[in-house]
Amino acid sequence: MRKRYDPTTKDILYRDPPAWMSYMQLSAAGRPIEVIDADLSTVPSEADRVYRVGGPHPYLVHVEMQSRHDSRLARRLWRYNALLDLKYHLRVMSVALLLRREAGSRKLNGSLNLSLPGGEPVVSFRYRVVRAWEHPVAPILAGPLATLPMAALADVSSDDLPDVLENIDSRLAAEAPPSEAVRIMASTLILAGMRLTPDDVDTLRRRLRTMNILKDSSFYQVLLKEGKELGLEEGLRLGQLKEARKLLIRLGRARFGRLPNPTRAVIEGIDDLERLEQLSERILTATSWDDLLAGAIA
Repeated sequence: MRKRYDPTTKDILYRDPPAWMSYMQLSAAGRPIEVIDADLSTVPSEADRVYRVGGPHPYLVHVEMQSRHDSRLARRLWRYNALLDLKYHLRVMSVALLLRREAGSRKLNGSLNLSLPGGEPVVSFRYRVVRAWEHPVAPILAGPLATLPMAALADVSSDDLPDVLENIDSRLAAEAPPSEAVRIMASTLILAGMRLTPDDVDTLRRRLRTMNILKDSSFYQVLLKEGKELGLEEGLRLGQLKEARKLLIRLGRARFGRLPNPTRAVIEGIDDLERLEQLSERILTATSWDDLLAGAIA
């Protein structure tokens, strides 16, 4: 499973959790909502965001962003659901937030039913599916600033997308502090890059007022450089690989101690996201760096 969006887009789920609950049409009935740190050693880097909904009967909401088809998505959601339940002793609502049509399938219907070969049921798991392209764009553009980036993936034609981005630009210029405008527009451009070519984005940025802020952002300079030289999706893939390597090294140090330079070189040379995620999952069963990498690097 590979995600084709930059890990910085996960940051948008940090801001204004009630707004995201509303976007996903999940009612919290005025309860307090907070982001919790679900950085479990047993949950690899693709687990995106977890909210804790407070009140007399608290529960968790796990949101998983997905930009392309993954036949294992429902089972991954089931795994995270169980791991979070065990850690926090709270029930978990799992949400698959599909960013584009390529991520969907008929089998991704909100229900996972697993049985033994003889037909005996093993598990029946329910989850929510939110399809970004089915959301009308007008309510998003008129809604909270935190969810504005999702307008780039809403039910709007590619021809009308530049107008949508200019609308977002106007709101950010008028309503957001400069630092917040930078973060939201950066996320918006990354998501819009799933539908527009790098040349389209480059042309559009000249008309956006927030570009005067973004051009001074080191993050944007890196994004623009990677998008021009490598193509937007390849640049985003590299960002995801960097995050996965960083997580693997951090977890490995906590379990095995010092990271030898030759081992670091091997990890830095892995350019397959799924392989890095599998290695992160093996941390708990491996006994050393050598054991972790033995037989896992093809």
